[in-house]
Amino acid sequence: MSSTCHSESTPAMSTRSRGKKNTVKPESDDADVPSSLLDSWRGPSVADEDPVNDGALPSLSSMALTEESISAAIMRVSTLKSHRNSFLPISKLPTELLSRVFHLHAIQQPHGEKDDRLGWIVASHVCRRWRQVVLRDAKLWRGIYFRMGSKWVAEMISRAGVTLLDVELEGARTPDDWNTIFNHLHHTRSVSAQDLSLGSLRYVIRLLSMAAPTLNALDLQFLPNLKAPIDFREVQTGTKVFGGRAPNLSEITLGRLVHPWDFLPRGSLTFLHLIYQKRDLRKGASNAVSWDNLMSIISDNTNIRSLALEFCLPPSSPTWSLQHQAIELPRLECLSLGGQGISVYSLLASIKYPPSARLRIHSLSTQPTGADLYFIMPLLAAHVGAPGSEPLRSAWLYVPDTSAKTLEIWTREALPKISFDDSFFNNCDLRTVLREVFFMLPLANLEFLRIDAPNVFDTEDWTTMLRRCTLVNDIEIKGHGFSSIAEALLRPAKSPSTTVTAPVSALAMTPTGTVDPPSVTKPALKFLLFPGLTCLSVSNVDLTRKTAKNVPGHDLLEKLATRRMRSDKPLSYVNIFRCKFGPTRAQKLAKIRRAEIELDEDDSEPEDITVI
Repeated sequence: MSSTCHSESTPAMSTRSRGKKNTVKPESDDADVPSSLLDSWRGPSVADEDPVNDGALPSLSSMALTEESISAAIMRVSTLKSHRNSFLPISKLPTELLSRVFHLHAIQQPHGEKDDRLGWIVASHVCRRWRQVVLRDAKLWRGIYFRMGSKWVAEMISRAGVTLLDVELEGARTPDDWNTIFNHLHHTRSVSAQDLSLGSLRYVIRLLSMAAPTLNALDLQFLPNLKAPIDFREVQTGTKVFGGRAPNLSEITLGRLVHPWDFLPRGSLTFLHLIYQKRDLRKGASNAVSWDNLMSIISDNTNIRSLALEFCLPPSSPTWSLQHQAIELPRLECLSLGGQGISVYSLLASIKYPPSARLRIHSLSTQPTGADLYFIMPLLAAHVGAPGSEPLRSAWLYVPDTSAKTLEIWTREALPKISFDDSFFNNCDLRTVLREVFFMLPLANLEFLRIDAPNVFDTEDWTTMLRRCTLVNDIEIKGHGFSSIAEALLRPAKSPSTTVTAPVSALAMTPTGTVDPPSVTKPALKFLLFPGLTCLSVSNVDLTRKTAKNVPGHDLLEKLATRRMRSDKPLSYVNIFRCKFGPTRAQKLAKIRRAEIELDEDDSEPEDITVI
């Protein structure tokens, strides 16, 4: 059927002449359109005489009939469009499959976001069938976001029906908002609130004292700007969360909420995150529990998959791991620990987890010489190099700045993530720590390395630390530590190879019959670090600054790229991103090989150069 519709200026319903009525049927290019549809498209007739042409004012009945005709025409166009849509391939999808597509879209585009409040709901505005599918699928409406307003919340709860709800309490401010969740807690699957203030405490107390027979996940986090964590130990809510009336509860996240450890369920947890801030550790938040309490919780939930204990680790018991067998957590996938170094070490030594588990460690030193490092690193090295585990292929060394005194090392895939911050570096030298880390961790199989560090390490430091990483073929350098790393990458391994000259029989003849001079091949260079380096990325560096050897940064970069392209395995990709240098330097760097230059519109200076 043709998709072309008549415009309002073309009389398709009827034609008129003075004193005579001539009715014309709607045109149709498709014989398959049912006659019942054609009949429904016809609107009511208007008066035989056109009152406007007689110079008289139209009567109310004529106006009403005209409005009805317009409405009928609009319905006709809508029906035609709906009929046309039925021929499209996507209209052939079964309703169940189309609904599944909308569920996947809802994951990618959730509603209630600040930038896009409607999110996936815009799918209901596309066509009549899509709207019907969306409105009839109650599970699509189970996500309740209070930040969209009370009217939206009421409408979505109504459309969700008896489906288990996922409630996000961000934006719940009034007693009516909280009463809404209280009234529907009996058919709620998850509750999340990550912006709780002190004024929300009374509602949280009531929430945790109610029965939640269908609740699976609970996430309650108080704002980080509170002076101290909320002490929940003095609140009378029963001995268990939800009074022990939440049989399906398996995921708990509590942020800055000091609670009695008997409050947590036993035997059912698969996800436990207890998150405090570093300053809470100094205020005694970790003293709310003994080491035996903590280990009892872990031993009663051995099916746990994700465990995070951020700055809530109690003072350790040095003899616990000697008096008890290590607790096996065979399903653990992610472990995140933060606290005093000795407590972190004691917990790592007290549990067993699979080689595939991802670790994130934030250790604060309590030893006068930073000796915690020498306890923790062997455990992490043993985990990374455990039999059956994948060797480290990629790593990121992150040192934000010298004033923050923070060191983080993590890997893109197998992850351990190690972080030592100011209290640690008050007792030991950053360079010493970094040398020990590179010495202890099994980094010989690294293929990708990202270094984000200030210029606090010299060329000799980098050479010593990175010399074992012979398989690295891709390196990304970010920040002003570029100059010392670049100089380390330029250090030769041996003298260049001998010059290669083609034999006489292979020499090319000129058109005049003379012999060209012998072609001379430039010597292949060998380098001490990363002999197989083929990809180099440099970002966030001011290349106009001079290095310690009084060499401009762009000259050093040009030298590095040029010489590395003469190695046995030359560079095949160079990326220079968000670096500061002049336009003439950009053109010179671009001429090293084919390049694409992107200019920053604000200052008309090159921002990104990619050498292909």
